[in-house]
Amino acid sequence: MGIIVAVGMLAMGIVINRIDSRVSDAVDLSDVRIAQLEVINKTHEAELRLMLAAMDSIIDKNDGAIDPERRQIILDASNLMSANLTAISELADTAEEKRLAKQLVGDVKQLIKGIQGDLFTLIEQKVPAGSASDADFDHIDDVLDEFGGGVEQALIGMKNRSKKKLLKPMRRFAAQ
Repeated sequence: MGIIVAVGMLAMGIVINRIDSRVSDAVDLSDVRIAQLEVINKTHEAELRLMLAAMDSIIDKNDGAIDPERRQIILDASNLMSANLTAISELADTAEEKRLAKQLVGDVKQLIKGIQGDLFTLIEQKVPAGSASDADFDHIDDVLDEFGGGVEQALIGMKNRSKKKLLKPMRRFAAQ
């Protein structure tokens, strides 16, 4: 009878150890996904602040200068987005995420260049000199639409994939 009890205890120990290992793996993977979502969410928030400050600057273009508070928002949001690109790229672990991360890197660079370069020059140099045209502002609008939209699309795509991957191990574990 003692042998049966010992074999039963050994089997229970193996099962418990296996369950513990699966739980630990799921928790570790969830930690990675949560970190990925945090970086993506912070980047998305920065992108929204950047776009809003740029659009507000266009509305107030006749002032001939970028409002100092808006300028700081643009600079801070741009710096945060640029700083997060490496982390987002490193956390991308599927072909689709890597594609989105690559798109994000290119679009963020173009968006920042369009705002800090073209928009700043247009409002602070061309408007006061009287040489700003509707075509100049149409160009800035196109830059915001194209690259801002690309950034938004890439971030939402990565966020949705990260959420699915976060829930997948939890669902798998719950099903067992």
